[in-house]
Amino acid sequence: MLKRLEEPQQERVARSFVSPDRQYARFILRMREGGRRKSRQEIVARIHQIVRRHGFEPALTGGIYHLEAKLSELVATSLVQGFAALLGLFALITFFVSRSPRATLATLAMLAAVAVLSLGLGAWSEMPLDIVSGPSASIVIAIGIDATIHLLFLVRRHRWPVTHWTAWVEARRQLWQPIAASSLIVALGFSVFLLSDFPPTQRFGFLVSAGTLLNLGMVLFLLPLLVAREKSN
Repeated sequence: MLKRLEEPQQERVARSFVSPDRQYARFILRMREGGRRKSRQEIVARIHQIVRRHGFEPALTGGIYHLEAKLSELVATSLVQGFAALLGLFALITFFVSRSPRATLATLAMLAAVAVLSLGLGAWSEMPLDIVSGPSASIVIAIGIDATIHLLFLVRRHRWPVTHWTAWVEARRQLWQPIAASSLIVALGFSVFLLSDFPPTQRFGFLVSAGTLLNLGMVLFLLPLLVAREKSN
């Protein structure tokens, strides 16, 4: 049958899916994205299992679907490595500014919570994480460290003990308005991406805007609670 399919009368169609030595065959699947609950990697692995179950060995897997699976894996790896590098850098900056291990650990905990909550919000709303929307968490924690450094600088400039609650109350009283104003401006600025017709850009704008507003509450309320341990001078 394969020989007949290699004849000119059959337009040599067999050559498009069977190798000349009859050792390799190619089959093409049209993948459906709608309603997918498992990752592409898991689906590709399941297809490999089906092939082996029927006595064949998959030699090469390709196509857009497989490339997207590899791309998503690289995005996840890059996201984790980028978070680790940023948190390490911000830990050094925070310790240099505050001279306090407690303030440094509290800042790292706050930034990690912001990143997890912002990405968790996207996961809860079933937003795909791609190369466009993935960096949103890095931008969010960078905005958070900016407000944190301003608070710590004010505490240190007045020579207040970093662990005193009254020091944070006074610093927050002086800086809450500029921090809130800058956060709202950034959130409104990135919300412009929601008007885009490109879904990844929309997701990027939503995650950065929501994360920036989340940062506002974390910096002004959670961070002082984590750092301060003495309620009076």
